Amino acid sequence: MTNTAIAHLPETEAPSYRFDSADRIQIDGSDYAPVSRNKFGYVLKHLGEDGGLTISMDHTEIEERIKRGTLVVHRDWYDPRRANLRLQSPAPLLCDLPEKEQRIILWRIEFCERFLRMEASEPTVSRADEAMRPAIVRIQDDLLRLEAARQGKPRRCGRKTEHFDPPSPLT
Repeated sequence: MTNTAIAHLPETEAPSYRFDSADRIQIDGSDYAPVSRNKFGYVLKHLGEDGGLTISMDHTEIEERIKRGTLVVHRDWYDPRRANLRLQSPAPLLCDLPEKEQRIILWRIEFCERFLRMEASEPTVSRADEAMRPAIVRIQDDLLRLEAARQGKPRRCGRKTEHFDPPSPLT
């Protein structure tokens, strides 16, 4: 028997993100910092000239905004050590880039490293256009298989998957 006098808030299926006080949270291009958190969501403080107005955002909205790209989290942005690193290096850190850009860069690094290993170990692989074509096909096949294994789900006909096109030997 349940007590109907107690109001029950709907449970959410959205993941609960954990933000830290050193995190920089950008919402629609404006900077925010977390003030407090509970099981329903966050209170965020605007870091602009408006004196730190606060907004509340539940976990479902956070999840939706992250998926749409209108909410970006820069982990440990306000940590003094990370701020010092940004001053010393003109290039952004990989972890400071959006997740989509990180995936592209890491994929390119993996592709190049695989080609260099193949070039060192196989005499038929070189940087000539015609020698690169079969190597590129083999590397792309290997990376697609690895990505399918990483996802852990059997590939099914008609299912949408994301992959990166291989480089051209001309570039």
